[in-house]
Amino acid sequence: MKRLVLFIACGLLLLTACAPQVDADEIAAMVASTLQAQQTLDAPQPTEVPSGPGKIEGAVCFPSSGIPPMNIYLTKVGTLETPLSFSIGQNQQDYSIEVAEGTYLAYAWLPDLSFGGAYTKAVACGLTADCTDHDLVQFHVPAGGTVSGIDICDWYTEPGDIPGPDGNYFNPTEGQNSGSQGMGTTGSGSGQSSPNTGTISGYLSYPSSFIPALNVIAFDMNNDYFYYITTSQGTSYYEISNLPPSTYYVVAYLAGEDYAAGYTNAVPCGLSVDCPNHYYIPVLVNAGDFVTEVNPQDWYAPEGTYPANPLP
Repeated sequence: MKRLVLFIACGLLLLTACAPQVDADEIAAMVASTLQAQQTLDAPQPTEVPSGPGKIEGAVCFPSSGIPPMNIYLTKVGTLETPLSFSIGQNQQDYSIEVAEGTYLAYAWLPDLSFGGAYTKAVACGLTADCTDHDLVQFHVPAGGTVSGIDICDWYTEPGDIPGPDGNYFNPTEGQNSGSQGMGTTGSGSGQSSPNTGTISGYLSYPSSFIPALNVIAFDMNNDYFYYITTSQGTSYYEISNLPPSTYYVVAYLAGEDYAAGYTNAVPCGLSVDCPNHYYIPVLVNAGDFVTEVNPQDWYAPEGTYPANPLP
């Protein structure tokens, strides 16, 4: 292009020489105008800056055979803004929402705030038994861009790990573990509490859109004693305390019935069709231990895997 401009300029100069009647100042102005036009063409063009809202999209999971209605919340990091919220319908498996540019945390709660899930490092890790970091992940949404894979699938966080609907942290177990707690025996004699005890805790599920009242029982594998708590409908978290040091297996029964789910090898495997191992996972409790993530959620074990419910 520069050669073309020089060619044109030379041509204009020759025209001036051959046609003296053409004003030299006019020719000079024409040359300057041509050079200025070339400079404009050679100048770097401004890059268009993306604008407008970004988009977040991902999957919705739940540790049950169905996905109940829930609310997803998006907290904008570094601000005092109220978290954005939107509803997820029954069995809705994915979501997409437009948001302003910023850095966010994504999490969800059931409508009664009894159970919370989130997009965490464990989700990014693959939610296997080796994925033990359940911290929420901060992610940036650029203006006009789309961020995918923000999957609300980690329902195995500890109480108090997930912000509430207002963005503040709270402990959802307060009032959620209500019900009668006690002990019993499947043989003769009576159980004796020990001052040096431990606690087992975990999350509950049910193959339906809600969680009914359950008898959660820790069976002592070394004798006939068992320890239990009866939860109310909608309760998703349990604790059984005052457990003497021993090894236990944990089963959750539909209250007063034999239909049950155990804490088995199928639970950390993901409860998929590729998880055929329904053997109990022994839970060792030492004095002073608080053993977490003992989740009796295997409702799919073959008939006869679990003992009959010892509670009426």
